[in-house]
Amino acid sequence: MRPLAHQSAAVDLQAVPGPFLGQTLTDYPLPEKLNFFGQQPAVFLLAQGAPLGVMYGKHWIRNINELYDDPARAACRATTCPDANFTVNEEGYVVEKASWRCGEDLVYRDTGAACDTPERLIAYVNCKTFNTDGSCKATTDVVEIGNANPDFNLAFSSGFNYKRLSFTGLVDWTQGGSIYNGTRQWKLINFFDTIFDRRAGSKYFHRLAHCPAAAHK
Repeated sequence: MRPLAHQSAAVDLQAVPGPFLGQTLTDYPLPEKLNFFGQQPAVFLLAQGAPLGVMYGKHWIRNINELYDDPARAACRATTCPDANFTVNEEGYVVEKASWRCGEDLVYRDTGAACDTPERLIAYVNCKTFNTDGSCKATTDVVEIGNANPDFNLAFSSGFNYKRLSFTGLVDWTQGGSIYNGTRQWKLINFFDTIFDRRAGSKYFHRLAHCPAAAHK
């Protein structure tokens, strides 16, 4: 039996860190801004020293202690805005206790009694810049919410050639990296995500149903 002629085989394994992991903008003389693509919210920060691939936006508070990273709330924690004024709702978000379970039709979902303010999520706020004495100069509710950079990329490929025939295979694996859910973010910002009260009797539900453009503001 004659041996196979013109044959070859190869196996290749590559593991590399995320392409932009740890990289920053070192020369950006323009004013700081959040950049966006298409109709998605602006999430990528353009600023001197800003890390590439890090996403910014609103972080909805899930822990009562996070409320008091806001200097204004920290100042009134022992007086007019104590922990007792807030609670964690069924979806795991911190809300004001007085509005907990209050629907968009201003009726409590559990008791049916009238209420004054619909339940709302609370955005995280912290100090962005400080004065020379350490006091807070300016606050922001735009914070880091994720990083699109993977921890690493892994690829495994193999190939086999015989005469004019060629067979190849590739397995590509990415570990880590956040994916931004822009669709869900718009719903949360405009208060028509499924975590909010959208019963047919709700005034807010009625307004959305008859004005679909409200969902795209």
